Amino acid sequence: MTAYKALTQFSCDEIGFKYNDNIMHNPYFRQTVLGCKVLQVLQDLYRFNLTYVLVSSTHNSSQTGDHFYQSLIPPVGDVDVYVKPLSISKYILETAFPIQPIFNWRVGFILRDDYNYDIQRFYTLPFTRVVWCCIVLMVVVGSSVFYVLSWWERRLLGNGECSFVYEIFIAVSAVCQHILPFQANLSSRRIAYLYFILGTYIIHCFYTSNLLSRLVSDRDGLMDLEELADSDYEIAVLKDMNLSAQHKLTKSPMDKNLSIIFKKIQHTKHMDVKPALDAVMYKRTALVTDFVTVYPLFKKYYSTHEICDLIEIDIYSNIQHYLVTSKTFKLKEEFRIGVLRLRENGMLQVMSTPPTIPFACHEENINRRAELEQMGGPVVLLLASFILAFAILALEKIHYERNKVFPYVN
Repeated sequence: MTAYKALTQFSCDEIGFKYNDNIMHNPYFRQTVLGCKVLQVLQDLYRFNLTYVLVSSTHNSSQTGDHFYQSLIPPVGDVDVYVKPLSISKYILETAFPIQPIFNWRVGFILRDDYNYDIQRFYTLPFTRVVWCCIVLMVVVGSSVFYVLSWWERRLLGNGECSFVYEIFIAVSAVCQHILPFQANLSSRRIAYLYFILGTYIIHCFYTSNLLSRLVSDRDGLMDLEELADSDYEIAVLKDMNLSAQHKLTKSPMDKNLSIIFKKIQHTKHMDVKPALDAVMYKRTALVTDFVTVYPLFKKYYSTHEICDLIEIDIYSNIQHYLVTSKTFKLKEEFRIGVLRLRENGMLQVMSTPPTIPFACHEENINRRAELEQMGGPVVLLLASFILAFAILALEKIHYERNKVFPYVN
């Protein structure tokens, strides 16, 4: 049988037993395994031998575009077949011969939809910080106006209560649309209360409607590249992900998709597997991945509920990777027919399907229920107000017992 040279990073004869789980998350390795499977079937069909020429697993990260493939593909004539399927580039078309596409590849970011991060701030989300500050300022100014008018009414008519604290209570109760009782005799004071209550009613309606819309809005596909670029998520990549896209991610700002996220990618962190997965789950981090190679790891370390919070954002999708040979390879036509036969009988689809498919969440896993931590802010505020009220009550008791003032006088 005729022997041909095949370029590969991992020897196909040793993949089944030499390489362990430490590199199973490496997309380069998984794609090489697919190329090995296809070549082994073609060997059985056309009876030829392969001698594997190993290349280094590391490449110069400063090389991009066609220069990256030049570092991977040796001069024409040195090898006959390239084990790892490759995407089409200008250099490959000039120096090699793409046979047939074997699988479609996609790469992007996987991150956790930080639902709890939003729900813990849920009651403040309808308004921005500036709007909240304006509402507080409006309460202070309105209370001051009410106090001046109540003081003026008492001076003119000689009756009624004049208390700045009580006017603050009235203003706050108007904002909450639970207005405390009050008595106003002068028209000026009545008009001030009327227009303040009408204004706070409009604000309250806008707040409740916005709050309700956030409850019933569909969160599917909530984040895209633009929103990721504007968010506070950090970008991470696994240290040994030998992706050609990893080189492109840091060196190609003119790409349409990459230009959106380019500034964030300049600060990419290189992390080991477990720390990178923990960062995705707990530290608002987006991991650069081809998705299918990291899902088995997520299923290994995390619960169903946590995995169902993961979302995917594509950078590139449906990129065809081809089985590639040299231009002088004698079995080009046989390889093309063989790959078509594999696709026709379904073997190619079976070989290209990862052993562990991406996790599928059911409806009951997606629906979330309110938890105590999500209500922690209002509950703590309520308890603190009760404690403060009892503390003030104790101080009032001590004060009025010493000074014998009504209503603490028998």
